[in-house]
Amino acid sequence: MEKPSRPRPQTHFAPRANWMNDPNGLIFWKGRYHMFYQCNPASTEHTNVCWGHAASEDLVHWEDLPLALTPTLGSPDEDGCWSGCAVVHDGSVYLLYTGVRGKRPNHRQRPCLARALDDDLVSFEKFADNPVISEEPVLGLVGFRDHTVRRVDGGFHQLIGSGSEALGGCTFEYRSTDLVSWEYLGVFLDAKSSDLPGAMWECPDLFRLGDRWFLVTSLFDGAPGRVMAVEGHFERERFVPTASGRLDLGRRWYAPQSFDAPDGRRVSFGWLREREDELPLEARGRVGVMSLPRQLLVGEDGSLGMAPVTELQGLRRAPLAPVPQMGPKGVFVLEAGRALLACEVEVTGSGAGPVVVDFLDDDDQPVLQVCAHGEEIDISALMAPSRTIDEPGPGQVRIFYDDGICEVFTSVGLVRTEIFYDLCPVRRVAVREIRAEGVTGDASPLVTRAWELANIWEDGEPDD
Repeated sequence: MEKPSRPRPQTHFAPRANWMNDPNGLIFWKGRYHMFYQCNPASTEHTNVCWGHAASEDLVHWEDLPLALTPTLGSPDEDGCWSGCAVVHDGSVYLLYTGVRGKRPNHRQRPCLARALDDDLVSFEKFADNPVISEEPVLGLVGFRDHTVRRVDGGFHQLIGSGSEALGGCTFEYRSTDLVSWEYLGVFLDAKSSDLPGAMWECPDLFRLGDRWFLVTSLFDGAPGRVMAVEGHFERERFVPTASGRLDLGRRWYAPQSFDAPDGRRVSFGWLREREDELPLEARGRVGVMSLPRQLLVGEDGSLGMAPVTELQGLRRAPLAPVPQMGPKGVFVLEAGRALLACEVEVTGSGAGPVVVDFLDDDDQPVLQVCAHGEEIDISALMAPSRTIDEPGPGQVRIFYDDGICEVFTSVGLVRTEIFYDLCPVRRVAVREIRAEGVTGDASPLVTRAWELANIWEDGEPDD
């Protein structure tokens, strides 16, 4: 019997039903953004992995398109078309993806190639001689999957994620002039020789911001873990790290991929991980969701950070009205005209202390609490008692709430994403700034604004 499927989130991309994971093949092509993604179109199990496809003109509203890649019986991808990237070559779009053959844990993972047959990227033809790399470069690898490609001297350099007992998590580098014949160049970066974490590195994503290079990779140690950003420079065919850190402080955002928008921004999407067994029984027909689009940037401290893309402002609808008399001293309250499933809250504090935002339901009962302080962002469905935290505040905080999905961005580029279930709709938000001990003055945030957010599946263009 078909499982009941919960509605799609209001502001986040997700399929109508069944399984979804990694974003793939992100590209701006012929006036539209294209997002491919891992999916099982037939069930909520992580099997029968295909490439789903959606397109957008604004990074926010998405049109569902037919599956781009599906497994082909008797081929190198007969048991799954796994993660990869989109590459433009000779005026056409190619998909470089991981073909999987065999069952876990002994399945074979190899790079495969497909070419778009139309400018809408609806139909793809797989390369007849797949895989384009037939053997792993060294023995004893725990994985050989996921691809990122950059142009170098008129050709292409490819990174593949992997790991081994000898290397820890690592990426291998290849080069080609035609995307078909690939020459092995060696280990691009590995965990053990660089004193970096992770036994297996998935979904490598190499890009440049200004004159600085970053490698973002997802750490897999038997189960999806966290996302790491490594800054470095090139020495011959090796990447030498100079700094590293975590991207997104939560436990949901994983396997991100980024691409160049036409205006020069580097935009990233990530998979927000879900497990079927954590969902309410009446909602287990859809598992997995995509993050909101994020712009990658270099923060004031020089580390890689993220901010919500400006296009998300187009989802703002009715503003929540201030009701200052409802709250105690130092608390600013905003109220919606009705209970909301999705809203955005923007708080600009003095920076002297943590910013706390309480989301409340129609009965003023707590729904969710966000606290941003120092280099931390706490998100909880259990309200913490008022406390003094002797740490500075982040300055500005932007919170996107979407029926249990919460993405929090600070002005210094920190982000945290979490998902909660069975929460009531939000009617009010109560905002306060906690001053560190010994700091005097007005404790109220300087500016607090909030808006109802449109449903991207039902709402058209913003009202004038």
